[in-house]
Parts: sequence; C-alpha cells; structure tokens
Amino acid sequence: MLIFRSIQIRIIKQRTYFIMNKIIKNIFAAGLLTLSISALAQERTAYNLGGTSFRHEFNPALQPTCKVYINLPAISNLDFNIRNSFGLFDLIQYNDENNKDAGKKLDFDLLASVLNNDNSFSTRQNINLLGFGFKVKKLYFHFGSSLINDMRLSYPDDILTIRNGFFDIESTTPTVVDLSNIALDINTYAEISLGASYTDVIPGLTVGGKLKYLRGIMNMNTAKSTFQITTNPVDYSMSATIDYAFEGAFPIAVNMVNGVPKVEPTIEDANGAIEYLKTGGNNGFAVDLGATYKLKEKFTFGLSILDLGAIKWGNQVQSLNAKFDYKFEGFVLNADSMMSGDKDANGDSYIDRQVNKVTDEIQTKLDNAFSTTDIESYSTGLPTRVFLSANYQALKWLNVGFLSRNEFYKSKFHPGATLSVNVLPIRQVAASLSYSVFDNSAANVGAGLALRLGPLQFYTVTDNFISFIQPQNARNAYVRFGFNLMFGCKPKKEGQSLISQ
Repeated sequence: MLIFRSIQIRIIKQRTYFIMNKIIKNIFAAGLLTLSISALAQERTAYNLGGTSFRHEFNPALQPTCKVYINLPAISNLDFNIRNSFGLFDLIQYNDENNKDAGKKLDFDLLASVLNNDNSFSTRQNINLLGFGFKVKKLYFHFGSSLINDMRLSYPDDILTIRNGFFDIESTTPTVVDLSNIALDINTYAEISLGASYTDVIPGLTVGGKLKYLRGIMNMNTAKSTFQITTNPVDYSMSATIDYAFEGAFPIAVNMVNGVPKVEPTIEDANGAIEYLKTGGNNGFAVDLGATYKLKEKFTFGLSILDLGAIKWGNQVQSLNAKFDYKFEGFVLNADSMMSGDKDANGDSYIDRQVNKVTDEIQTKLDNAFSTTDIESYSTGLPTRVFLSANYQALKWLNVGFLSRNEFYKSKFHPGATLSVNVLPIRQVAASLSYSVFDNSAANVGAGLALRLGPLQFYTVTDNFISFIQPQNARNAYVRFGFNLMFGCKPKKEGQSLISQ
C-alpha cells in the first residue's frame, strides 16, 4: 500500500507539473504573438536629408541651408516609431513551404535563434507643437517645443525556456528560468528648447548646443525587477520568486482592495486635466551638444550627444511593490481517501479539497504580495543618444554618408550604423537612400524625400520602407513627415553645396 501511495503521489505531481506548464505555455505564446504583430528605428535616414530644417535635432551644429524657417504648428514634424526585436515571421512559419494552404505553425526554435538576453518592444511619438529658426551672420538660433511619448518593454530570451516546459532539452533536466530583465517604462513629457550654433570657430569647425526644459506629464519606471522560476529535478517541485518595484507619476490612484491593486483615475473631466497639468511638480532639464568639422571642402565629420538630462517627478507619485515567494511541492494524498470517493458538505471530493488547500495558500500569498507607498519624488534619465558621422561630397549635388547612432538607457547600449547616398539636384528637391544595421536587424532600407514649392516644404522619411511593403517580416517601422516654411534658401556663392551644410 505504501509503494502504491508513493507511486500515485509521484504521478499526480508530474501530471500537475505538466498541466501547469501547458497553461503557462499557451499564455506565453499569446503574449509573443501580441508583441510580434507590431515591430523603433530612428533618425538614421533623416540625419542626411539635405535642404531640410530639422537636421539640427540630431546634431545642433548642423545649420539649415535657408536663413529662416518656421515649423507649422502640429503639422511640421510628426514622428512615429515602433520597434520589436523580432518580426511576425520570426515566430510563425508555414507547415509546408511548398503549400501555402497547409496552414501555419508557431516556430519557437526559429524565434530562439533571433532573440538574445536583452530584447525590447518600443514605441515613440514626437509631435512638434511650434518651432522656428533664423541666421544672423555666423550664428543660427533655434526655438522649438514638442510633445513626446516613449514606451519601452524589455524581456530576456530566457522566456523561451517555457516552450520546453522549463526543461533543458539537451540534458533533459529542469532548468532555472530567469525573467528578471522584464521591465516596463513609460515617459510622456513636453519639451521647450533654445539652441544656437556658430560656424568657423576655427576654419571648418562649427559648434552648437541646446538647452531643454522638460515638463513631465506621466511616467512609469521599473525600479526593481526580479523574477525567477526554479524546478527541482528530483521531485518536480516548482518555486517562484518575484520582487518588483514600480515608480509612477500618473493622474491615477493605486489602492489595495483585498490585497489586489485597484486603479482609479483622479481626473474626472477636462477641468481636472487642466488643473493636473497646471500643478507642475514634474520638472527637468537636458542638453544637446554637437560639432562638425569640414576638411578640404570634401569631407565633413560630426559628433553629437543628445538628451543628456533627467526629469524629477513630484506630482501624484506612488510606488507599487510586488513581492511573492512560493514553492509548489505537489499534493500530499492518502490513497485510501482518494479511492473512497467520499464528498464533504460542500460536495467537494478528497482531490478537490487538496486542490483547494493549495489555491487558498496561493491566494493568501497573493493577498500579501502587493503594497503601495506614497513617495515624495523620484528621478528618471532620458535615453541619451550619441551620433558619429562622416560625409564625402562627391559632387555638388551628390553626398555619401556614414552614420553611427548609439543609444544609452539604464545601463543598456543599443548601437547601429547607416550608409546613405544623398542628392540635392536642385534647391527645391532633396532625396536620400539608406541602408542600416541595428537592433539585431540587417534588413533596413530607408528613403527620404523633401520637396519645396516656394516657401512651403513637405518632407517624408522612413528608415525601413520594406516594413510597409512586407510588414510580416519587419522588426521595426519608422515614419516622419511634415510641412515647414523656409525663406532665404539661395546659396551664398555659385557652386556651394546644399547637402553638406
């Protein structure tokens, strides 16, 4: 009887283990599909699109070719970015490549070959509210104001271990799953900037800089992230450790109701929204610095550091903490009671009662897992970008460029490189064609076009136009377009390039 009972318990433990894995794997697959439907590229093609007014946003030393520009409110610069570390077809494959009607399947092995330990899903929107600039001799002055929203979700490739039921396939033993890199950051703020650049500090050298005042609107910051799942290779018991801390500055209140966070808005109408924005308390500053150097009229080199700064959040700030430790060791069962089929007053069988004990234990843990804390303030840094550029002026109207764009955020480094061919055959038309490698993606062909009719200029730029033709293969999509007014666009002397300035 004892041997029978031991075998029975062992079987139930294993069955419970695999049932839990199946449920988790289904949730996991749905989450990956959601991420892959949308796939941030930024500024790579736009940097070298000549004859435009916005290039100083990437290097404050780059001066527009026209003496005066005016950014039309709300339509001068509409900038939308979306990025993921994998595309839809990195996860979904045809069952039969020769027969497209045979249906599709989820290919987690293919996805595993694409991901690394630091993956991300990001979106960014930048809407220019008002801006203008003008030239006075060697000085060019800029004023701008924008509304910016930035969301980043990071996740590790260890999440794919779930597809094998927390097992290492090669050794056929359970493994530790470390999901501590899962983090969510959201940043919405308004920006007002004042900048200037000065040419020929020494022959060929132009320097520039901007000071930005930042007015925070909403923020969510992952301050701590620990998430590990461990499976014992002997008895298949599972333990989970979760320790998360989120800081937030939102017009919402997070209150604990029966151990569960309940979110309630603190703004009821438009007047409340206006009052929230007027209250302030979320202030910050940032600087942009840049320089270009022209060597013998043919070569131009550039260096810039952007968004070096932070926002201090102090309006309606809260901290939400989640701490959870639990070990599931299966069910301790009595074979005689299990086989008897007896039910209690509630109609629950012996097995039901054992399951209820476990679920009640988990519920008790969850009731005490979450807590909120009112905090006075906290600070968040901006994603800092560094641009290195080199351009060769092959002809008056033809320019070839190399650009290295590198982003630093929360101790993470995101490099990228771009090659571009840029033309400006006449003062009214500029075009650019680029190829970029970044974020584990090498299939990024970009294009840009700027057209000017009188003082009105229209432009559109993308770093990956293939994403619009074959979205199922895209890991990123970027589009920037808008209308500007530009005046005084004639070159100072005949034959002067309009691209390299």
